[in-house]
Amino acid sequence: MWEKDGEFSPTIGQEIDIEIVLDMRDCVPPAYWSNGIIQCGETYDHDFKTFQPLYTTFKKNDAGNYIYCGHCYLGKTEDKTERGYGYIAKLFSNYR
Repeated sequence: MWEKDGEFSPTIGQEIDIEIVLDMRDCVPPAYWSNGIIQCGETYDHDFKTFQPLYTTFKKNDAGNYIYCGHCYLGKTEDKTERGYGYIAKLFSNYR
């Protein structure tokens, strides 16, 4: 289980301490909070292919604990991080 250590750097699918999920939920009103999914209210990035915002996302597993899902579309739990800023950086890395 990932716990507070000063930097938020969990891996996809990793269980997150409930206090951290609640802290992230409460620091800014959530963008989405329904059906066991919580998405932080501040967008993390945007998908540069579809221009949709990406949100830091947590969902409850079958045991009732929250797991980290990555950066997902609103209301979804599939990670799209590779389609954000990193996608653009990779495209332009050949032009340096």
